[in-house]
Amino acid sequence: MLPLLFATSVLGTACAPTGWPEDSGFQTEVSVPTAAGSLAGTVTDEAGVAIPAANVTSEPSGRGAVTDADGRFTIERLLPGSYRVAAKAEGWDVGYSDPVDVAVDTVAEATVQLVRPDVVDGFVAISVLGPDDLPAVGVSVTGTDGTTSSTATTDSAGAATLSGLAGLVISVDVTDPTGRLASRRVKSLTMPAIGNARLSLQLSGMPGASATYIGSTICGYCHTEQGDQHGLSAHGNAQSDVTGAPAAGFDTGEVVALGAASAELGRSGASAVVVLTDRRGSARSYTVSGLLGGEGRGAVPWTEISGTAWPLPVAWTPPDTARAGWPGATGGWTAWQTDTWFAADGSFLFASTSSPAMTSSAETRCFACHATGFTLTAAGGGALSMTATSGAGRWVEGDVGCERCHGPGSEHSSQALSQKPFNIVNPDFLDVDRANEVCAQCHSALTGGEGAPYAWDTDHGLFTPGDTLSDYAGSAFVTWSGGSAAVPGAQADELADSPHGTAAWVARCTDCHGPHGGAADGPSGSLWQEDKDNTACLSCHAGLTFGADQAAVEAHDAHPIYQPDSASGEGRCVGCHMPQTATRLAWNDESAAGDEMSHLFLAVPPSDTLADFDAVGATELPPGSFVNNSCMDCHAYNTWLYSGTFTGPTGDPTLRATHAALDASWTEMFP
Repeated sequence: MLPLLFATSVLGTACAPTGWPEDSGFQTEVSVPTAAGSLAGTVTDEAGVAIPAANVTSEPSGRGAVTDADGRFTIERLLPGSYRVAAKAEGWDVGYSDPVDVAVDTVAEATVQLVRPDVVDGFVAISVLGPDDLPAVGVSVTGTDGTTSSTATTDSAGAATLSGLAGLVISVDVTDPTGRLASRRVKSLTMPAIGNARLSLQLSGMPGASATYIGSTICGYCHTEQGDQHGLSAHGNAQSDVTGAPAAGFDTGEVVALGAASAELGRSGASAVVVLTDRRGSARSYTVSGLLGGEGRGAVPWTEISGTAWPLPVAWTPPDTARAGWPGATGGWTAWQTDTWFAADGSFLFASTSSPAMTSSAETRCFACHATGFTLTAAGGGALSMTATSGAGRWVEGDVGCERCHGPGSEHSSQALSQKPFNIVNPDFLDVDRANEVCAQCHSALTGGEGAPYAWDTDHGLFTPGDTLSDYAGSAFVTWSGGSAAVPGAQADELADSPHGTAAWVARCTDCHGPHGGAADGPSGSLWQEDKDNTACLSCHAGLTFGADQAAVEAHDAHPIYQPDSASGEGRCVGCHMPQTATRLAWNDESAAGDEMSHLFLAVPPSDTLADFDAVGATELPPGSFVNNSCMDCHAYNTWLYSGTFTGPTGDPTLRATHAALDASWTEMFP
């Protein structure tokens, strides 16, 4: 994710910044040539055999690529000058090409040859701690370089030594034979050419098989600060009553259009009700039992029919407070998944004495990611039923409680102080895959038992933190052609496919998000820093991608230099690298953007949008049937913000011609 800067000479008349208001806060003094060339080549070993999957970087500029199956790479958009290429692959020393000159509209060729260093007397010294910060004794440690393996057991100091591993990259598995501690894996440990590798790990505890759910209130007695944060977070408000801003529509009798049908919000005594009317004028009234979600992140009301719950076909979307006044940021009540209730012609799908299909119930499709402490049971025909693990009702806690991420807490709560860490999961002490799967149990597209979208099946039950997600569900991830999510709730899938999930260093979800609530993006937020703050991105990319060259940072992509207080919010790394490509509740009619930001961390060019139009031979498509690119949302907002004085390309996002204009400007800025 990289900052966005504006260069006056980059844009032609179609997107010239000179027409923008003088007080916009944009700086336009940086001038960058538009003409560029490319650098291509091959990475091989000493015998000339191609090396695939090598990471290649141009120096200077920091632009990168990965070699294909033939060891070939291409680095585009390089300004004229002298470059060399650095290449690195697992098990090889870093190699460099000879300097080559890149000229305008040409492709320079470079070859990089990698050599394998010799490992001399290599071994791995490992130190393992338990969750109580004391040495973990008797833990099994196994390392492999893909050819040979070595196993040892930690001693009274929690230490073990692996030897006889001649490979340059090894993986290490740490397992507690008693099952008391969670296993942990290090997938890529680099062995130095001379000497040894050292590895220090801390293991998480695990709840016992008899542990039960006790609810976040009890957790909060000791963990006061985390409990207070959690209570304000979206997790702590995964279910809510009809109060606050969503309640206003019920108080005023708001009517929501559902195509040929409609929904009228209202009150019946103390209860909120939704009256659905089909195209024939037949009306049915449903009492609202609660909201899935809440005021901070949006909500869907649900109703009970004969002991089963269904989400109603309306949703409340929160306003975008950073874009106050813009028609695309007003929020409010809108239609949502009407096909559960109505046929395409707007008539009811079921008789007034019946209910929607059981496979569309909230138990089958929704509740398992909005509650804690329950058992799922197959109810036939792909439907599920829910029962609380203790007490009555569907769940122990009607929110994403502490125990959804830490496991059932009864033993942790009742044990002596010295034993408490051993009876609860600490995701910080899990390996990165298992830690991210704690989030992925709900923030990924899954197909579990009975076709349900949960990490659950009839053999294993419900996923528990520390387990392996693939034991419970398979992937149902659906992407646009460029790889970004086309379905909601797939952030973990995108992260796993992104450069942050496939490189030697793999990002944890908690690197950016506060697990108990971050509050940088509002009371219900989860970010450590606001998404418009580029500090988190540049803390790595300023050095890795740009070689600590501020000029390279400022010349990155020909947009305004980031101004935190500018009205448009231009210049945010996430503005280009995390466009909203999927939606949970509603698409933006002004820009066709979704309400979920992509976690693939790759800019989406307008050419990807054009490809979606061209795939069906259309010149006009409704929002949600094409990928939202990195330009449209901001350009739509700027058109409104600057009252017609914004000179960048814009227009109706449902028209192919609009994205063609954006693509022409993109091609000019990024030849």
